[in-house]
Amino acid sequence: MWNMLGAFLPIAIGALSVPYLLRHLGIERFGILTLLWTIVGYASLFDLGLGRAATQQIASRIALGKEADIAGVISTATLLTTIIGVVFGLLLAGCSGLLAGRVLHVSAANVADVREALLIVSLGIPMATLSNGLRGAAEAFRRFADVNLVKIITGTAIFLLPLCGTWIWGGGLATVAIMLVCARLLGLLLFMRLRRQLPYDQTSLVRLSASESRGIALTGLWMSISGVISPLLIYMDRFLIANILGAVNVAYYTTPFEILVRLLILPAAIGSSLFPRFSAQYSTEPHQARQLFTTLVKRTALIMAALCMGCAFLIHPVLTYFASPEFANRSDPVVYVLLIGIFFNGLANIPYTALHSIGSVRFTGALHVTELICYVPVLVVLLKTLGLPGAALAWTLRTAADCGFLFAKYWRLNR
Repeated sequence: MWNMLGAFLPIAIGALSVPYLLRHLGIERFGILTLLWTIVGYASLFDLGLGRAATQQIASRIALGKEADIAGVISTATLLTTIIGVVFGLLLAGCSGLLAGRVLHVSAANVADVREALLIVSLGIPMATLSNGLRGAAEAFRRFADVNLVKIITGTAIFLLPLCGTWIWGGGLATVAIMLVCARLLGLLLFMRLRRQLPYDQTSLVRLSASESRGIALTGLWMSISGVISPLLIYMDRFLIANILGAVNVAYYTTPFEILVRLLILPAAIGSSLFPRFSAQYSTEPHQARQLFTTLVKRTALIMAALCMGCAFLIHPVLTYFASPEFANRSDPVVYVLLIGIFFNGLANIPYTALHSIGSVRFTGALHVTELICYVPVLVVLLKTLGLPGAALAWTLRTAADCGFLFAKYWRLNR
């Protein structure tokens, strides 16, 4: 429940900002804003899986009574996530001109504004990766209430600070980008405060051996293949839409997508709470871990089916209210195809989390690499032939295949 609140409340509050920002920025710049939200909101995934690896390593050490190693795991994860965040931030800054000038096909009047916004947003990536490392440590101790209070504050700030910035100072995407970085800084400071409250010996001088540090790094690296590719598979379609159909069409796809993807809050919340518990149980009580998995799959499938059917009836009036009847009509073909993909994506979260919990990270990494290789050409072909509905169809076909392979792997390991 805490995980659901942490994901849902910021979005519910942020939805109120959409009509104002859409009117103030215009369709094209609002489409770019959705890309900035993607970068800032999901930049923590650039930690190369180290936050998730820290959760798995700490939870298993707690279950096995190896509390003396915890300080070493946390310090190692903190150092590595900081370095990785700086590297990815520099990469985004270096590519900002290319992205604004060529890749996103922004109109000439907005190129400079978009480039400046991307440069500013790059500053938030190290803050996001470090925050994710600290969050991983807190989740290993199952401090879900504290973690999600920080997420609620940070997530709300990611939506409301840009709104306040444009309302008070006006301006364009650069103002929005500054506010987004401020939101990330706030989240980092809160996670640093939370780390000091965790129940482990923070004065311990015990450090991990080189082999143990490499083990964490390798686990994180394999997790990162999924951690980096998975959001690309979810969100890269909007970048290709901008490139192939023009940035003006991005909003007609991303706005309903961003509404529908919030249905994944439930399986993501279950997965976050399952991860440390499953990591601990699989080491000591594997039979109970398998029973827990089966129960969660059944309940998740039933609830996701109900939510998707409900959205099929409600999404059109929601888009009409928040945008316009024309906007809703242009988005309708996208919505109904995406809902099928949302169901499969939500269900796949359970075996994905379980496989990572038991250390089967190479399979998910290899699977997502394969999906990326196959998905991109299919997406390009369907975009050029069917337009926006083609993008939705490609995304849905990928999620269905992903779900099937993840379940097959889990059942093979637990026969």
